[in-house]
Amino acid sequence: MNGRLLLSFWAGLAIISTSVSAQTASLSPVPKDLGTDSSREVRGHGETKHKVNRQNLWGGAKLRFVENFESGTLNRSHPSGFRWGSSRSRAIVRDDQYIVWKGKPRMEGPIGDPPRKWEGFSGSHALMFSYPAGKNGFSEQRFSLGRAYPDLWVGYWLRVPINWKHGSGNTNNKFFAIWMDEYEYKGPGATGVIQIRNAGDGDSKISPYAMTRDNHHPGEELGKTFIRSPEDQGRWMQVVIHAQMASGPTNRDGIFELYRRWEGESEFDQIFRIDDWENYHVGGNEGFAHGYLMGWANATQPYTSEWLLDDFVFSDQSLLKTPAPRSAPREESSPSIPSFVVP
Repeated sequence: MNGRLLLSFWAGLAIISTSVSAQTASLSPVPKDLGTDSSREVRGHGETKHKVNRQNLWGGAKLRFVENFESGTLNRSHPSGFRWGSSRSRAIVRDDQYIVWKGKPRMEGPIGDPPRKWEGFSGSHALMFSYPAGKNGFSEQRFSLGRAYPDLWVGYWLRVPINWKHGSGNTNNKFFAIWMDEYEYKGPGATGVIQIRNAGDGDSKISPYAMTRDNHHPGEELGKTFIRSPEDQGRWMQVVIHAQMASGPTNRDGIFELYRRWEGESEFDQIFRIDDWENYHVGGNEGFAHGYLMGWANATQPYTSEWLLDDFVFSDQSLLKTPAPRSAPREESSPSIPSFVVP
């Protein structure tokens, strides 16, 4: 074989090899760490669970802060001034059933007795809130926004415990709170609180209240069924909470409202709306500056219950824009952003 034919032969082999390699790569399983793709195949318990396009999670709103817990810690500073505060009985967990952070970095696991089925929504990590069986529980994560926002939108994905059944009795479980200066009666400024109460047969109904600028408690507004048992066990919901300060000191036009849509749904459902909130600021903060996730549970649970939270965000723009349907991963890639801040 002469030199020209030999060169052509090896060139042909290279083309074939490149083609086969490309086809093989396109058929290979998607790895767990997909930080370079804007769309992610998220694997939970060894199988693909969710297809998530990060840019579609919140409909294009300008996000002031995003946390998806992929860094495995809450002890980081952010340019916006946002910071995670005090906490109780919560941890960052990973979908291989390891606890990776609980006040400080750790590697504990795999935890499998009883089976946890921990997972993230848009990644492999989530913030887990744990409530023990047979007694009142206290699992909470506080936060500060860095400054006050007169019009605030908070969003996150939350997974109902896989064994959820609301405890007996008409007792309340805290779900979320937001305030201006101090929580409830501890200082000036309004506080809004969302709770869930026993709706019977293991279901939970929503029960919010909005304390006024002078700490007057107007009473709870019992609402619709929020979680069904067993139908909603293990389901992911997208939560959007809107708090808006009144337009003046004598005006009762502040807003406190909650929206929710289950994974796979195209539209948000308004769970409650309070639009006569007397909450114009009287303290130092002209708007909402602090809050907490989950909190004290007065209803005694029959089983240890673990809530998973992922993709926490806040904005001063509406988070209710419905994104386009989830699509296949895009061809182009973008830098990995476990958390980011828009100035």
